[in-house]
Amino acid sequence: MKTCERCGLVSPESSALCECGGRLIAGDSSALARNGTVAGFWIRLVSDVIDAVFLGIAGWMLVMIFRGPLLKLGERAVLLGVPISMLYTAVLQSRIGGGQTLAKRLLKLRVVRTDGSLLSFDRAVVRWALIGFLFYGGAAGQALLGVAPFLKPELVFAAFGGVQLALFLGCGLLTAFHPLKRGLHDLLTGSMVVRRALPPAEFVAARQSPTRDRRLILSAVSLAVVASIGAVFIQVDPPKEAADALGVVQAIGAMGIQSPSLSETTFIGTGGQRRFIIAGGSVPGTSAAARDLDRSDLHEKLAVLVREKLPMQGVDEIRTVLRTGVNLGVYSSYQTSTKAHPPASSTASR
Repeated sequence: MKTCERCGLVSPESSALCECGGRLIAGDSSALARNGTVAGFWIRLVSDVIDAVFLGIAGWMLVMIFRGPLLKLGERAVLLGVPISMLYTAVLQSRIGGGQTLAKRLLKLRVVRTDGSLLSFDRAVVRWALIGFLFYGGAAGQALLGVAPFLKPELVFAAFGGVQLALFLGCGLLTAFHPLKRGLHDLLTGSMVVRRALPPAEFVAARQSPTRDRRLILSAVSLAVVASIGAVFIQVDPPKEAADALGVVQAIGAMGIQSPSLSETTFIGTGGQRRFIIAGGSVPGTSAAARDLDRSDLHEKLAVLVREKLPMQGVDEIRTVLRTGVNLGVYSSYQTSTKAHPPASSTASR
């Protein structure tokens, strides 16, 4: 192996130059100057936000070019956005892209293995997948239901929710408190993020603890299993109120509305307390669909469904919210139509 005299990264013997442009020389990287640092939580977060902006711009351009077909897909277009995000992140953070996305290159950050070498592409894919599941769990659920339609959607999304909770804690909060700022995605792929160059070898060695890291991984896996099983059990035998609400959500989906939702909120203002039930979702269509939403009888059908399936005692208003547009995962664009309905029909009130 050779080591770059500029950034300290390890590269194969056959290479002449490092990805950073520095000259590669034979020898142990620990014998060279290592004046870099471990990247902190906040600068990594800024890097992720900047990368999200770059991906959003790419998504916006795709929507402008292929607007018609993507509008017909509606929120299912996210299944196209997932591979875009994966290729951008995994390719650039592997040795193919020198361990740097565009944002990391701007901020002089680099993803490396703890020995200083760059990630292989498969490791970079796994690293992206652990973070990506936090944001694309819904798309993963849709894909699974597409190939296994016999599964109950509420159970699939409940189980995925438990996994997402564990990933949020493991990939998010753990990064802030780990001595080497390594999250679960770093521990499982043997990576860390450095700034400018590799930190001193003795600095890294003093903060490494394989036993501690194995315990952290085991804790995250245990949390994911327990949270997923618990969420599934709740869905299998939910309280009556939850079961009624779940039935309404399923009926909304049966109407052809994507990402059906149902919520209840209470507003306290100068006029007193008011309780609302809000039902809706996404309606795939064309560019003209936004104008049609206000005239659509879907609003009234949703209101009737809520009145029939849920107790209306104490409810001041039913609100139906329908949106149309496209969600590519990396970019979304919606137009929304909202209508208010009385909690009881005029016939019932008489």
